Amino acid sequence: MSEDFHNIVTADLICIKGIVLSELNIVSPDTITQSNTIPFFRLRNQASVIYELETINCDCRGLQFIDPLGLCLLKHWFAELQDRGVTVVLQNLPLFVESFLRRMDLFEGIDCVKFPDRSSGNSRNDLTGHLIEIQTLRAVSEIGDVATRIAGTIVHGMEVDDTPDPDGMHASEAEKLETTLEYVFSEILLNALDHGRKRDYEHAHTNIAAQYYPKSGLLKVAIVDNGCGLLETLQAHPKMEGELTDSKAISIALEPRVSCNRDAELGLDTRNQGIGLTVSTAMAFQAGGTCGIFTGSNWHSLSGNGVSVAEIPYWRGTGITFSFPKSGLGKVNKGEIISALPGFRIVPGIQFG
Repeated sequence: MSEDFHNIVTADLICIKGIVLSELNIVSPDTITQSNTIPFFRLRNQASVIYELETINCDCRGLQFIDPLGLCLLKHWFAELQDRGVTVVLQNLPLFVESFLRRMDLFEGIDCVKFPDRSSGNSRNDLTGHLIEIQTLRAVSEIGDVATRIAGTIVHGMEVDDTPDPDGMHASEAEKLETTLEYVFSEILLNALDHGRKRDYEHAHTNIAAQYYPKSGLLKVAIVDNGCGLLETLQAHPKMEGELTDSKAISIALEPRVSCNRDAELGLDTRNQGIGLTVSTAMAFQAGGTCGIFTGSNWHSLSGNGVSVAEIPYWRGTGITFSFPKSGLGKVNKGEIISALPGFRIVPGIQFG
């Protein structure tokens, strides 16, 4: 976090909290990423307490990098400000950042953000397998298409056998991996929509983005909702007995059959078994990657070596991030992970082996 950013936002807003102010001048952080979210969270939360705010002038000259999580967070914030009638003026926005944000569809459906347009005429290259532009998910009917796209992006270009079976009796390894990933991410996305919309948050929605970084070989995926949060969703769960905390809610949500179970709760589709978050984290670990999950004021960073817990400025909703090398995912034993889950049953049409 830049010192200028901290000084401008913190000093000014502590003084004006709850006071009517029509215009706010801020400085953007240098990065908005999984490893540097606190400046963004602080900015959003402090700006939210200013009444009658009409304009935010944001000096972006130092902004250098935004990852998929940063994109999802920005999209939620801009939509929030648009609903409040606040105009955001991006000043001194570097051209390469502007081009990237436009390529990732950050400004789709957002009319409140203003800046000199230098990139709208740029050609749009086919980057299949390298990114998923921000998509906003509002209906269960949209889950299938989005999950398929995430799975395709992950599998694209991987060193996994995609040789078709000449008899048509068995799927290739690439097809089996893609089917597994579609299944896993459909559960995660359903979880974000279903759980996020409890407790009178029926208008909550989910933003999804992903990007592959060739130099590091890492694929990063982010899924963020602006719903009620895990603590509200799970407060009646038997394991939440005693002190109710965001950290405990995250730990419970990571257990199989907790984060999402259509069978028992919704009665919609007997395929899904409440294993999406459990399986996806296990697959990321086996591939040598990491996961993050945040809700309320707590963030859990997970890897094959354990869990790191941190406090963050409050976020109403839940976010999930995955970062893993594509090359490692082909070595994951999917069948072993899933069949080891308690009470697992084979689902017709889903091949995990």
